[in-house]
Amino acid sequence: MLDQVDAARGRARTQASLTPSAIPGVWLRAGLGSVRTPRHIEQSLFDVFTQKTNAVLSNTPGPREPVYFAGSKIAGVVPWVPAAGTIGIGIDVMSYNGGVVVRLRVDARLIPDPETIIADYEREIDTLRRLAPRHRTRTATPN
Repeated sequence: MLDQVDAARGRARTQASLTPSAIPGVWLRAGLGSVRTPRHIEQSLFDVFTQKTNAVLSNTPGPREPVYFAGSKIAGVVPWVPAAGTIGIGIDVMSYNGGVVVRLRVDARLIPDPETIIADYEREIDTLRRLAPRHRTRTATPN
């Protein structure tokens, strides 16, 4: 089951990267990042693209090992989901140190009851846990 989820995710990522409508956005972001564009021009271009977006879904891979800051271990991460223009829902899935954090951000005017989305998500995760094969760990045995 999880292999099917991974395969579907790979197909979706490939299809999204080949979508012609994504190309201008990539060029725009690359161009604006490499030159100092006046703020009002950046905002105008940003407004054009955000008015054409209604959802954001991001899978952000984080560090696989713990990260330290000033000698203290970072306990966890909080993914950030953009909210601008007509974006009604944003979901960010971020990994850190062997764990995963999912953040949901909604426009309350468009989605007044995000609790139902959270409940559905939790139900699906429980289903995946039940269906996933149990992984057995092997211990080294001396010869």
